[in-house]
Amino acid sequence: MMDEIKKTSQDETKEILNDLFIDIFNQVLALEKKIFEQDKNFRDISMTETHVLEAIRKSDPPTMGTIAAKLQITPGTLTSSVNKLIDKGYVNRHRSEIDRRIVTLSLTEKGESVFQLHEEFHRDLVEAAIADLENRDDLKKALQSMHRFFQKIKEKDELEVRG
Repeated sequence: MMDEIKKTSQDETKEILNDLFIDIFNQVLALEKKIFEQDKNFRDISMTETHVLEAIRKSDPPTMGTIAAKLQITPGTLTSSVNKLIDKGYVNRHRSEIDRRIVTLSLTEKGESVFQLHEEFHRDLVEAAIADLENRDDLKKALQSMHRFFQKIKEKDELEVRG
């Protein structure tokens, strides 16, 4: 009897967690989009483009290949996004004088402003997530487990594509 109650409780917890993950994911996307829409200077940038800016800013070196790999997209897809971001004034493209095949990217002042707004949102998000936790290590472990889960799926997909 106790095993049945425990199993039901675990199943309910899993269902609640699943619903929370979905709801939180959707809320994060909607809230972040709303923040940019409220600022008249950034109404022309999508969340996907914002994540390209983030990848540019956080890549070392910020080459097209490094950024495409970080975002898990093709170089062609990145080129299309980067061209739009250049046209909108968020990104600069630089071709190496030594090796013309190497293209690096940097954020303009406008791009840096979007990146800072995006970072502030994420800092606030993390602070809210940990504010009431007594044991932050449990959340860290849970998120690391999720990360490993996604990495395994990614690695499996990459092996299937190659083989």
